Amino acid sequence: MISAASKVEKVCQVLETIFPSQLHRPGSKPYEAEILRYWSVRNTEQRPACMFMPNTATDVAFVVKLIAGYDVPFAIKSGGHNANIGFASIKDGILIALVKMDKVTYNGDKTAWVGPGGRWDRVCEQLGEFGQTALGTRTGDVGVSGYLLGGGLSFLSGQYGLGADQIIEAEVVLADGRIVFATQYENPDLFFAMKGGGNRLGIFTNFKIKTHPIGLVYAGYVIWDGKYSSQVLSYYHKFVTEVKDPKANAVPFLTKSKTLDQFLMFLFYDGTDPGHVFDDFLSLPCMVSNVKIQKYSDFLYGNNKVTLIPGLGWGTRAATLRPDEDLLQFAHKTWLELSNSVIEKNDTIVCLAIQPLPPTTSRGAEASGLYSLPPDNIIILEIADGWPRAEDTDVIVDHMKSIIDTFEDYKKHKGHHYGYLPLYVNGAWVDQSADVLPMLKGYEIWKKAVAKYDPTGFWKKTGGWKI
Repeated sequence: MISAASKVEKVCQVLETIFPSQLHRPGSKPYEAEILRYWSVRNTEQRPACMFMPNTATDVAFVVKLIAGYDVPFAIKSGGHNANIGFASIKDGILIALVKMDKVTYNGDKTAWVGPGGRWDRVCEQLGEFGQTALGTRTGDVGVSGYLLGGGLSFLSGQYGLGADQIIEAEVVLADGRIVFATQYENPDLFFAMKGGGNRLGIFTNFKIKTHPIGLVYAGYVIWDGKYSSQVLSYYHKFVTEVKDPKANAVPFLTKSKTLDQFLMFLFYDGTDPGHVFDDFLSLPCMVSNVKIQKYSDFLYGNNKVTLIPGLGWGTRAATLRPDEDLLQFAHKTWLELSNSVIEKNDTIVCLAIQPLPPTTSRGAEASGLYSLPPDNIIILEIADGWPRAEDTDVIVDHMKSIIDTFEDYKKHKGHHYGYLPLYVNGAWVDQSADVLPMLKGYEIWKKAVAKYDPTGFWKKTGGWKI
């Protein structure tokens, strides 16, 4: 019987023979550079036996059929921002790294083709040359594919919906190696299910997306001392419940460690004159403010500097709520109280991100189907922990779970658990699987699409949501 390691090595050898410039081994410059391009160092530690960097959908189709034939473990990496260990990383298997498939082509008709291996800051920079932009991430150094397939929250979501709603057409390699296209009219069930459905349908090798006009924006971040957190949260609740301008967006990001206690907020207005929508926030004395009129892509590049902390493992866990000041203050209080131990004993940086989805976001998501967001305000609450030592992983995962569980119990106690409150796929941890895709209104259609396009369960062998 051939060992698993021998089969993996055979696949590496075949790829090395046919694609000598695209197959990379440990120690090579392309391998070592790409293995560092994960948000979480816990994924960097999952070192594959070899790394294949396809240039085309045909290359992807070849490696899919080869992997299926030898039945070896593999993973697919776009940008590597998902923190879940093994979702886009693999130890001793084959890593398909889509980094070379990063082309951006503006079509001149408010649409563009974007490759799965691109990153949103660069995508928006290139489209900005045409006075256009895309609904990319709020921090720019995030890959195209995972963001779109998980839904996609943007500073522009209040105007245009989720990132997934912008997909017009997609090229995808199926489990049997066929290359097909998915649109509203061609393979419509695949087109529906991909928008929030993750990587259980195929490897997406190109996306045709809507673009939108963009000029200079009024944007940046403000950082306050943590002692102002309760006041800022009160102002934030007022903002999300009273401000009706879909061009305005504010995203809080609280951080605490042994040496840091701060409240950062991204402020964004699609235009140069926000009027008075941010006055409450700007009235408080701050430590840092770089809010100014600037290019949208410059804003995204700048956000990377304050959110991407290198050298740490990262984990995230999500909850969903309707805007309620008591819930927000309770979440903040719980986060503080339950974080002291991991800060002191495990040298952890703990973060609390609050991401708004205003009612206007639901217009696109309703058409998309899989999320079908409710027509009222909802807020995505996300815990993010960064920790230096791999042996502390279980402790950190338990910490994130304890915060969200305590919050969910309180939400239920206060009677705020009613109605449709879907979890955000890209913010959840792997053990929330039963509450991620199954909670979405389009889940049954998604299940049928998975059964149709992956009847043998090939994609179950890689990372992602296991339903």
